[in-house]
Amino acid sequence: MCSQKQLEANRLNATKSTGPRTEAGKQKSRLNATTHGLRSSLPQSIVPAEDQEAYATFETAMLDDLNPQGALESLLAQRLSLLAWKLHRCTAAEAALLDQPMLKARQEVEEHNERTLEDHQLYLKRRPKTAKSPPNEPDLEPLPDPLSPAQILAQAFSADDSENAFLPLQRYTTATENSFNRTLKQLHELQKHRLSQSLTPEPRTPNPEP
Repeated sequence: MCSQKQLEANRLNATKSTGPRTEAGKQKSRLNATTHGLRSSLPQSIVPAEDQEAYATFETAMLDDLNPQGALESLLAQRLSLLAWKLHRCTAAEAALLDQPMLKARQEVEEHNERTLEDHQLYLKRRPKTAKSPPNEPDLEPLPDPLSPAQILAQAFSADDSENAFLPLQRYTTATENSFNRTLKQLHELQKHRLSQSLTPEPRTPNPEP
């Protein structure tokens, strides 16, 4: 079992680590998480296969900006990359929700018109060739006018909460943003501590008296 003095010495030595200083060392440090399987195990289970290449490019840019040093900083930086990617996905999901009402309305009109045309074709086939009156025109519905995003949101929030798809997305987005901000704060505090330790001069050992 380690003595108290040994534990204190271990803690002191750990705080003196300032991370790699050369560019090659920094690149190797960023790849440590890949070696331990951290980068390969998390995103693949969340990012769809068709987005893997785009996510890898995005994560590389994020890691370059955050410049993590060591395993813990790399883990936090990778988590930030994944959370930021989720926030982008939330924006895309909101856009899809805004498109859904118009797409549904257009689809209903198009299906109605398709059935009407089929019925009209059947009517023309059955219509006597000796008929003197002109054939009836198909009763087609015009496509609906597009709604603005504000109108779609107003309709959604005026409906029952159980039918409002924006509410769970809003909660998910808020939770993701909060997690992103907490993780970013943790990373900044860790980096600030590391930098402060690197700037603290080591105590000088007094020269023994002759």
